[in-house]
Amino acid sequence: MAFNTNPKELAKGYWVIKRRLWLKWLIIAFLFMATAVTSIGVASYLTFYYYIGYIPLMGDLNDDHGNPLDFSKLSREDFLKSSIVRAKNNEIIGRYFYENRDLALTDEVPVLLKNAFTATEDKRLNHNRPRHLKIDYLCNLIYGGIDPCAIVRAGVEHYMFRFRTQSGASTIAQQVARQIYAEEVMAFRKREQTFRRKIKEGRVAIQMVRRYPPDIILLNLLNRSWFGHGVNGIKEACRYYFNKECVELSLREAAILASMNKSAAIYCPIFHELNEPKDKTDENTNKKYRTLVDQEVTRMAKARLRYNSVLNRMLEDGYISQEEFTQALFKKDEPRKLEL
Repeated sequence: MAFNTNPKELAKGYWVIKRRLWLKWLIIAFLFMATAVTSIGVASYLTFYYYIGYIPLMGDLNDDHGNPLDFSKLSREDFLKSSIVRAKNNEIIGRYFYENRDLALTDEVPVLLKNAFTATEDKRLNHNRPRHLKIDYLCNLIYGGIDPCAIVRAGVEHYMFRFRTQSGASTIAQQVARQIYAEEVMAFRKREQTFRRKIKEGRVAIQMVRRYPPDIILLNLLNRSWFGHGVNGIKEACRYYFNKECVELSLREAAILASMNKSAAIYCPIFHELNEPKDKTDENTNKKYRTLVDQEVTRMAKARLRYNSVLNRMLEDGYISQEEFTQALFKKDEPRKLEL
């Protein structure tokens, strides 16, 4: 192969490449600034709304039929619950339900489990957490149902990782707002990815935080969340996955349940065993079986990374010690069936 050694042509090619790189970085800088400005704008708007309480031209918070949202719903137990049948020794022997849920009371949820969810979903909900970063003191001052610092961070990450969202900015109050008003607001029910929906969600969350203490908002999330396999609410999740009451959970188990709030299907701790094909000579069936097994192994590996991420966040916020963190870590070489 002959190489081009003409100095003029080589120089010309160099400058063409340099111009392209310059244009690429100019576009990157523009997009970065646009994302940052948009994120800061949304955060500033919601922060202004929190302190002023009203934004001109935005109107009141109404449902899709124009009726004002009922903020007393959070204090009522408007849940679909199971009817439980017990034996004389108080053992559960049957249940009837539309949604499999047994409400947990505040004193039935241990501090360990509350800390796991708070550290994972919305660390600034607890202003009295043991450890703060320096920037947290500023972010805590402007937190109020929405987290402006998280909004800016998520916007920047969204751009930096080629518009693939790496971390969310929804607070626990925003998640409860989506769940509790899903029937009244279609945008909440369909999880529309629009600024209009996010702004309305933020406004609802701000009103919730003004009216209710953090423990009530967190308890609503725990009782409303879906944990897969037909399980709704934290109390039934503890029973289904670990055959325990919430107060008996270990640190590892708390980390698993906190992980599942993001996606019960992906972060489920159960390794779903597949039946081996009866016909060992059928190449297509065997190939499909191996593919499904590989997918399940990959899912469990991803789930363990998520569990460790929850433990790391609890360590960063000072809820657990370094020794507790090291002992609870999920290892890569652990058996498929987790030893909890």
